[in-house]
Amino acid sequence: MRVRSKGLESRKQFSRWLDFPRPVAEPTVRLVFFPYAGTGVEAFRGWDRFMPDNVELCSVNYPGRGKRLNEPVVTWVPDLIARMDRALAPFMDVPVVFFGHCMGGMLCFELTRALHGRGGPMPASLFLSGVRAPQCPSLYPDMHALADDEFVSVVKALGLRPDSLFEEDAVVKSTMAVLKGDFQLVETWETDAAGPGGLPVPIHVFGGRDDRFVPEPHLRAWDEHTSQDFSARLFPGGHFYLHDDRAGEALFSHICTALASL
Repeated sequence: MRVRSKGLESRKQFSRWLDFPRPVAEPTVRLVFFPYAGTGVEAFRGWDRFMPDNVELCSVNYPGRGKRLNEPVVTWVPDLIARMDRALAPFMDVPVVFFGHCMGGMLCFELTRALHGRGGPMPASLFLSGVRAPQCPSLYPDMHALADDEFVSVVKALGLRPDSLFEEDAVVKSTMAVLKGDFQLVETWETDAAGPGGLPVPIHVFGGRDDRFVPEPHLRAWDEHTSQDFSARLFPGGHFYLHDDRAGEALFSHICTALASL
């Protein structure tokens, strides 16, 4: 099914998996956001204001949050990838770019590998933010197995969630299962090499200079996973540099320049 030919109404049937803050009737490029751990489509709310008129932005809505709050969190990567593959397949009718931060970046990469493996349409580029290359070991493994209080302390110390998440006990309680489930997904991630020379897709990585969770060498190691163009760019800030107004604007300016060439 070609979603574009069905018009804007066709988006409604995909509301479980995809959120369209600003649907475009005839997009020439589609930018798909993959949210980070513990969050959903709200992570990129408002970012559509940066998009050119020809670019349609959508965000993946994982099970266990938002409109899918009553669904169990998926903690096994192959399962989540297979389900996202089916949901996104109709939206590969125009050039598509994947952007993912942290866990979202990991899922971008794995979904692209799945598409490559079955000979499906490939994204035109991967934009990976704040995520280690798979050959680099996690600096803080098995966090999802910690007791809740210790888990919150470590997450806070590493700056792995905005501080506002932990200001109210009710918020902590309501998000803990999702956040720990997502950390389990990330921390049990195992992947094979993409193949000789890597994926035939350009990879562009971004990160915060002061990110204690994903240091610069772990970002630059992504160059092993593409046979096409590779670039790395750092911005002032920590793991959530992209939510700083100045860094976020610079990031999107860079992305929009890349989209203009598609």
